[in-house]
Amino acid sequence: MLDDRSYGSKYDRNLSTTEIAKLVRADIKSAIKSGSLPNMKVSVRSEYYSMGTSLYVKVKEIIGRDLDIYNAERLLSDSKNEPNFGVPWMSDEARAILNTLEGIVGAYNHDGSDLQTDHFDVKFYAHVDFHYEFEAASRARQLAALKSAEAASLVSEMAPANDMDMTDEEDARLEAKNAAERAEITRDDLLDSCPASWAHDPGQSCCMCEGGA
Repeated sequence: MLDDRSYGSKYDRNLSTTEIAKLVRADIKSAIKSGSLPNMKVSVRSEYYSMGTSLYVKVKEIIGRDLDIYNAERLLSDSKNEPNFGVPWMSDEARAILNTLEGIVGAYNHDGSDLQTDHFDVKFYAHVDFHYEFEAASRARQLAALKSAEAASLVSEMAPANDMDMTDEEDARLEAKNAAERAEITRDDLLDSCPASWAHDPGQSCCMCEGGA
């Protein structure tokens, strides 16, 4: 029913979807200029078919920097086949960009739909998203960075244990060396203090070296 419709702030029943696409492009440029949106490349196009019309808005690039489209925690868990569905798959920044674009597009639309009865009543169907190539590139870059950070963390955790093992081995070698030196010094001291040595008679012995020479 018409009474159940909500109307966007710039709604005009006389505007075609092609005309709305031009206005949306202009609004996006203004949002970029004002800082409401980052500097980016966006595709805006209209499509007509027998059952209605659609408006497609696709973000193709964030100019001058990378955008992490994916939530890092969710992306890493998904890559391990351990998805955490309690965490949204999209990052906060990416979601904010789409929300702003959806608001720009929605200003020209009306909506009297009832999802419970599968009743759709809109001036045009809006499709606002990231271009699939941009999204795929972001996923690959983010996943590579996460895997690299995870590997570096494992190496860092293992390093202290390895250092400790090496220190223990060094201590053992040093102790063995010291023990050998002490044994050699003791033997020399005994020979120097032996009365047989004093008499220059190897055949004599004393209590300190009895049974050994």
